[in-house]
This record gives sequence, structure tokens and C-alpha cells, in this order.
Amino acid sequence: MVNCIVISDYSNKKNNGKVFKIGDKVSGELIKSTVNSNTPLFKTSNGFIIPVKCLKPITNNYSNSAGDEDTSAEVITDDSKIIKLPKNIKGTDFLKKKSKSAVNGSIAGLIVGFGYSLAKGKSKLIFSVLGSLIGFALGTVYNNYINSEEDDNKDSI
Repeated sequence: MVNCIVISDYSNKKNNGKVFKIGDKVSGELIKSTVNSNTPLFKTSNGFIIPVKCLKPITNNYSNSAGDEDTSAEVITDDSKIIKLPKNIKGTDFLKKKSKSAVNGSIAGLIVGFGYSLAKGKSKLIFSVLGSLIGFALGTVYNNYINSEEDDNKDSI
């Protein structure tokens, strides 16, 4: 059973003059024409015949009033099906601090390099990239210095 919607008005004089208007929903099946085998036709569940060019197939992704089709979401009642992710994976705090220091240093270096190139009238791209790389390196060195101080404080306690 195929559900379709009528996309152009159609009236068939052979079928008691039934008029199908744009937007009407019909259901039925595809058949071949007896007169011309190349013309596909649609036979409705009521026995009316409509050319396929007047129809557009539709899909129901919801349950209809008859309850034939139900694609509702599954309700999980068993907690074993739920995946529980750890709140903090071991070692991520170190990566967050390291990347934060490196990115902040890189941005600061970019700004300083760009300002220097404006002041001296040099190539903005080259000095901005150099400043960014130097800032990244300084941010990484600063992060290592901070981490070594934290490790020394932990040892003394």
C-alpha cells in the first residue's frame, strides 16, 4: 500500500467523474496501463485510477489515526543500556593547562609581532608568524615552570 498526495487536479470521466483536487491524500498501488504498457497508473483503494504524473509519494514518519505505523522513540528503563562517561579522564587537566598557556602565548606573540611590523614598516605576515611561534614557545616554557613549582609544593607538604 503506497500513500500519495495529488499534485495536480485530475478528473476521470470513466470513474463516475470523480475529481481529485491538489492536496488530496490517496492510498493504493501501482499498476500498468492496459492500453499503453509504458504508462504507469495508480489504482486507489477505492478502485479509482489516476496517472502517476499527478501524484507525489509521501512517507509517514508518525503513527496515523488507525495505528498502522508506529515509529515512536524507545523508552529505556534498564540503566545497563546507558553509557556512563567519566567526568574527568585522567590527565586532561594537564592538557588543558598546557594548551591554554600555549594558545595565550601564541596570541600575545602574534599581537606583539604585528605591532612591531607596523612600527618598523616590515612584512606583517612574517613578523606576525614569528611572534606567534615565539609566544607559543614562551607559553610552553611558562607552563613547564608553573608545573614544576606545583610539583615542588606537593613534595614539601
